[in-house]
Formats: sequence, structure tokens, C-alpha cells
Amino acid sequence: MTKKRKAIFYMALAAILWSSGGFLIKGIDWHPMSIAGGRSLLASLIIGFAFRKEKLSFSKSQWAGAAAYCACVTLFVVATKLTTAANAILLQYTAPIYVALLSGWLIGETVNRRDWLTIFLVCCGMLFFFLDKITAGGILGNIFAIGSGITFALFIYPFYAHAKRWFPLWFSPIR
Repeated sequence: MTKKRKAIFYMALAAILWSSGGFLIKGIDWHPMSIAGGRSLLASLIIGFAFRKEKLSFSKSQWAGAAAYCACVTLFVVATKLTTAANAILLQYTAPIYVALLSGWLIGETVNRRDWLTIFLVCCGMLFFFLDKITAGGILGNIFAIGSGITFALFIYPFYAHAKRWFPLWFSPIR
């Protein structure tokens, strides 16, 4: 198989697995912590195999990233069990809001007016998730999903310096 075909295959496989997460979590009659643990075990085996030649330095940023991702996955699974999978997924992907809100404090970057407008509009849209189901479990699930979004944002920061070095075009201003 050529490199291009292999890359396409792996991207399609990742998309299928990523997209089926909410459906599978809803379909498994286990405690959310058991599901999160099983997902993490499977992910660690796959990541361990994929990066077997890489050396871990066990730096503070690696530990911080691991802790944030652990919290993100666990909160997402709990949220998916308590609310709709769609709410859990969409509220988790509010992470860019929290990246923008925390960027000044964590990495010293400022947020411009367009970012603030976007954050405001997305927050207004988030209100609809809380109006959908007025059950204690639904609201609690939405809160866990927002927590998953916040920890997903926090997962980004330990790798920010590396990302600037690895993907310089993403961080250069568009003129």
C-alpha cells in the first residue's frame, strides 16, 4: 500500500472511530468510569504502538497534557451517559472558547474583538443546550460536557510551544 493510500485509510478509520464514540458509549451498559477506562486502555495500546520509537521525557508538560486529556475523556464519557451524545460532543467542542479565554493568562496572548464576538455568539448558542432538556441528568450531563471542553482546551496548552515549532504556518499572521 502506498503512503498516500495508507494515510487515507488511517484518516478514514480515525474518522469512523471518532464519530462512533457517542453512539458506542450510549450502547454499552457499563458505568461511565469503566467505559472511560476501557477507552483509555485501548487508546494507550494504539498510541504506544504508533509511537513505540519515541522516547518519553516525562516532562511537566507531558504530565499536564496527560492529566488534562484524562479528565477530558472521563468527563466526556460521563456527559454522554447523562445527556444526549450530540450535546456532549458539541459542548466538548466549545474548547476553542476556553483556549481564547485562557490564552492571556496562560500564554500571554491577547484576544481581539472578532474573537470576543465569536465567543459571545457561541455562548448564546450554548444556552439552547440547557433549554432542550430540563432534567437534572440532562443539565448535569451538559455541565460535564462543558468541563470536557475546558479540559480539552487545557490539553492544548502543554503542547503549544511544540506546535508553534512543528506548524509555523498555523501561527503566522495571514496578510
